[in-house]
Amino acid sequence: MQEERLAYLFNKYFDKTASAAERDEFLALVDQEEVEQEIRKLMEESYQNFQPEHQPFAAGGREKMLNAIVKGQDIDASIIPLKRKTLWPKIVSAAAVLLIASVGIYLYKSSPLSNSQSPMVAGHDIKPGKNTATLTLADGRKIVLSDAANGELAKEGGVSIQKTKEGKVVYTVNGGANAGVAPGLNTITTAVGEQYQVILPDGTVVWLNAASSLKYPSTFTGNYRKVELTGEGYFEVAKVRKTPFIVVSKGQEVEVLGTHFNINGYPDEKATKTTLLEGTVRVSYSNVSTLLKPGQQSILINGKTKVVQVQTEDVVAWKNGYFMFNNESLEDIMRKVARWYDVEVEYKNVSNRRITFFGTVSRHSNISQVLHMLAGTGEVKFEVEGRRIIVIEK
Repeated sequence: MQEERLAYLFNKYFDKTASAAERDEFLALVDQEEVEQEIRKLMEESYQNFQPEHQPFAAGGREKMLNAIVKGQDIDASIIPLKRKTLWPKIVSAAAVLLIASVGIYLYKSSPLSNSQSPMVAGHDIKPGKNTATLTLADGRKIVLSDAANGELAKEGGVSIQKTKEGKVVYTVNGGANAGVAPGLNTITTAVGEQYQVILPDGTVVWLNAASSLKYPSTFTGNYRKVELTGEGYFEVAKVRKTPFIVVSKGQEVEVLGTHFNINGYPDEKATKTTLLEGTVRVSYSNVSTLLKPGQQSILINGKTKVVQVQTEDVVAWKNGYFMFNNESLEDIMRKVARWYDVEVEYKNVSNRRITFFGTVSRHSNISQVLHMLAGTGEVKFEVEGRRIIVIEK
């Protein structure tokens, strides 16, 4: 009976149809030593079901992966390399979840690189981005948040602006804040290689990705709450009855009352993508409005909008400290890498841009680890010259 139940929960979990109770039950079962063999069996069956034409494992890699999963060990990138087009996402997701359940770490945490493994031919390693931004106040003052001391940064119209020890900007509306004082506009801006979190006057929490900005009033008044986003931001909107929250971003408006969603509207991206995690949002472009359900993403490109179903954890991986690639082209991947590591990317062969990959790697890693994982597929190689990444022939 337990084997049947485990198999049922296994399939429900990785098909993303499990209820919260089923999810908790499954993760609790995974922690039990007596289910080790059954877990191996389920993983083996999944492998057979989703086996690609080209074997994604190095010799003996499948057995090494299974052993690592049940023992809660890290998985070396050489065992499960990222693979072009053929790497089966369900088994990758399964391995990641089992590792999370046992030791709280994520799949593809690379082992230390030797000099022979490193894709870097010239130059030094490049560190990841950092948690900082620049806050521009209504009077034009600019505050570099990594340089500012914790505590109150400024006051505007009865609103206290503070920096917390956790590295967030928090707006607190004090008594009399709206007493005839027009709110000023503030802007928080992240450069390339920066990210930051801000809590707006209504309690809405916004995470800003690299090379992004958010413009908003120091306090919200009137019948709606409107902000302007450039780049990418993840929003957890505080619910305020009868006062919709509106995000203006790259030619569209997103209207909500209280929900969680992500907007990617970088100027150098072809499309503006709005992804809903929970609640409901209305995405409007010109005279066309689209209502999204959780798990859906609207894609605005060339004046037309389409809606697709997506894996939301891939979309918000950046907020959680990861690069997560799900059949993404090298060109799309390297744009993300360039923003976070503040580098330029050059291609020796244009066709390399179209190679696609699956995989996950920490955004806290140095760039050598990210490049090593991509190069480990045998599809591409890299040279690093200063802050220039050159994609060369495999």
